[in-house]
Amino acid sequence: MVMNKFIDNCIEAVLLTMNVEDNKVDEVSESLNIVWFSKTLRNHKALVMSTHDDYDHTYWEVTFNGNTNEYYVDEYHKKSNTVITLSED
Repeated sequence: MVMNKFIDNCIEAVLLTMNVEDNKVDEVSESLNIVWFSKTLRNHKALVMSTHDDYDHTYWEVTFNGNTNEYYVDEYHKKSNTVITLSED
């Protein structure tokens, strides 16, 4: 699969799981960004984040199974962000 097609499919898969109102689909779609992706053999994986206020602290992990041509979408919500400073000694 071509990487651009995979990225487009990731955005579409996330939108399908979000149940976005019809009048907001374009706005939300433009806010979705691929922040990381990887391809191993026939499988692909991507992390998708949104800059839309309604989906703050939410990200989606999209996995494509090349053997079955299926996409799996997992949704995660950021619970906390803790800063820890450790000594380099």
